[in-house]
Amino acid sequence: MSLSAVKKIIKDYKDKPFVWGENDCCLFAANTVLALTGKDLAVEFRGKYHTKLGAARALKKHGFTSIEQLLTAKLGQSIAPLTATYGDLALIENHQGELAAGIVFRSSVYCVGPQGLIQLPLSNVIHVWRVN
Repeated sequence: MSLSAVKKIIKDYKDKPFVWGENDCCLFAANTVLALTGKDLAVEFRGKYHTKLGAARALKKHGFTSIEQLLTAKLGQSIAPLTATYGDLALIENHQGELAAGIVFRSSVYCVGPQGLIQLPLSNVIHVWRVN
């Protein structure tokens, strides 16, 4: 995985607002993995929901009760947050106190916010998964 690829993802999504089922936290994370590895973690979810409730129902339909459970099933066990490197996926608490998926870059995690990507500190990270 290259640093330039992660920079490009951040640049491409910088001004894309949050939209359920199009550019939400999980699809942003899945799109990152797809761009970096060619593996689509969200193939069974794409086009299947358009609301927060719809996202929760889609998770449940596929046997998941949380984003954490989904990411662990798709990427394996989480790693220690202090070992995170650029391009890894993180589960983080956002400004609203909700859990969100994002990507690690330098000393931050980038997540989709209302008007585009927002940067959150690594200190907000709950879990990290290595993207290979």
